[in-house]
Amino acid sequence: MHRHQRKGFKFIWEKIAGGTHLSELLKRNCSDSGDGCIISHAPGTGKTRLTIAFLQTYMKLYPASRPLIIAPRSMLLSWEAELQRWKAGIPFHNVNMPDMSGNENALAVNLLGRANHHVSNIRLVKLYSWKKDGGILGLSYKLYEFLTVLDEGHTPRNERSLIWKALCKWQSLINPIGKFEEGKVGDNKLKELRSMLDEFVHIYKGNILQTDLPGLRDSVIVLRPQKFQNRILEGVYDLKSSLKRNYVASLVSVHPSLLPECERKHFPRDKDEFERFRLSPERGVKTKFLMELIRLCEAKKEKVLVFSEFIHPLRFIMNQLKSHFGWMEGNQILYMDGQIDVRQKQSSINTFNDSSSDARVLLASKKACSEGINLVGASRVVLLDVVWNPSVERQAISRAYRLGQKKVVHVYQLISGTMEWDKYFLQAKKSWLSELVFSTTQQADSISNAISDDTILEEMVNNLKDMFEKIIHQPKESSLIETFGLVDQEATF
Repeated sequence: MHRHQRKGFKFIWEKIAGGTHLSELLKRNCSDSGDGCIISHAPGTGKTRLTIAFLQTYMKLYPASRPLIIAPRSMLLSWEAELQRWKAGIPFHNVNMPDMSGNENALAVNLLGRANHHVSNIRLVKLYSWKKDGGILGLSYKLYEFLTVLDEGHTPRNERSLIWKALCKWQSLINPIGKFEEGKVGDNKLKELRSMLDEFVHIYKGNILQTDLPGLRDSVIVLRPQKFQNRILEGVYDLKSSLKRNYVASLVSVHPSLLPECERKHFPRDKDEFERFRLSPERGVKTKFLMELIRLCEAKKEKVLVFSEFIHPLRFIMNQLKSHFGWMEGNQILYMDGQIDVRQKQSSINTFNDSSSDARVLLASKKACSEGINLVGASRVVLLDVVWNPSVERQAISRAYRLGQKKVVHVYQLISGTMEWDKYFLQAKKSWLSELVFSTTQQADSISNAISDDTILEEMVNNLKDMFEKIIHQPKESSLIETFGLVDQEATF
């Protein structure tokens, strides 16, 4: 384990088991444990490996313990894969899966053979096997003992929710395995809050990513919409509903043909243009950027990961990729959203990370793929739209920029129009406030070790200069706040 993992390991033992002295621990049983803790480590720094190491040793010392992992449904397969990867030797009972894993109790399986193989009966067999023979139980938040791991633990943040009330009944929690971003901060009470958190939160900002990985090159790309797209955007800004305005503007900023059918009545003279330009990437400034980026990355055998908050732009881009490059879904193009079967999702992840596969682009929704999965096959990450929550953006980037990455990761946050720029600025302010709470003395001066320039972006600027309005390299939240939008390195065209 790395140094920060060893520190986290000791911290968990002290908070869960009540100490680290073996002679004292042998006098106790697993029910005499501590109160739990939060592991607030940066994404991509090996929290899962740390947790597995702790569970291995804890279960060896206390064989009667029955750990429970609660995670989003799609991430349970990732936990199972990690347990196998690290040869943990611990049975994993995934209650969400409708089939047997081979780890079930033989007597329970025989009894099931005489009964109805309904999914509820299979779940009972897994629960019995976990209780009788040991191992780790995995279930999702929406399914419903003493030792519990909450992966993406910010999910149950509403104190009035049923999930929160159920979790409050458990005695020992490691919560969350992930970075908690959304606490309620009172005025002038940051020091008090941090002091309160110090007792049960282990914070690590992720400096190992800067020292051990090739580097991260993060750029905000402000694009200049073409006349037709800009005219549609200006019309969208007049919509009265702020929610609808935000949604429609996000779609149209990608490509004007994404304007919903119900809104096209406001643009009667353009009704034929929307369908005519549907497969023309050059008519949308973000699709134009994306197609050129993918073309240049294809020549260098680099893979591109594209994130969007919405599904429609991803499907739209897939059709343009098929038309523009002659590629096929499932071969050069991979796609993931929340409706994809979890096994198919894991298969797509494995394919994308396989350097010998034909996969070139992964189109992924932020909600389905921004947390808890490994996509180190990508060296280019495109954030197609701006979200309100800065942690969602960081989580998305960390799918590629994480331990195991062998290349410099280039991130492009695309912005088109004043609404998205205002949204990005507010996001930066939220991130800055979060840093005031979750700060440590381990701050890194730079988030990149890469010394080479982005040759692909440079070529794009040379070829399509009129498309770019501004490029901001390595944006820092504090700089954006302090200078009201001006940062260290800025190029304006």
